[in-house]
Amino acid sequence: MTSKKSNYLKYWKLIKRYVKLRYNLTEPKLDMLLFLYSESYFTLKKIKEFNKIGFSGINMFNELREDGWIEEAKKGYNGRIVFNLSNKAIRTISKVYNILDGVVLMRTRPESNPMLNDANKNRYEAMIAEMNEFIQQQQRHAP
Repeated sequence: MTSKKSNYLKYWKLIKRYVKLRYNLTEPKLDMLLFLYSESYFTLKKIKEFNKIGFSGINMFNELREDGWIEEAKKGYNGRIVFNLSNKAIRTISKVYNILDGVVLMRTRPESNPMLNDANKNRYEAMIAEMNEFIQQQQRHAP
């Protein structure tokens, strides 16, 4: 029995650091955006569901709204406010998935990758090059 080996998360820590620095997000805020990404619209009930996983969602939710990651979409027929992710949030999380899927490579110029302005620039540069090479290799060997 053979099964395809998935390596989606091999470089997750590196990608996560890039996204956090590039978009000025904390890890819990990034987690909430990832959780909400599949929802076209959501109410505070969905945020409470997120809280059950062990996060403090309402404060983060409010901060994400203030920072333009979440926006009010409409008022429901019952007076409930319905929210959606902003275009900024959708583009950012789409980029995360595109890097994980190998659709795009992580940027390697300091102007577009804040990791390369870090004190650990050389280490990150080598890891990004290794990750991009790994992704390109997988694409060459894909059926």
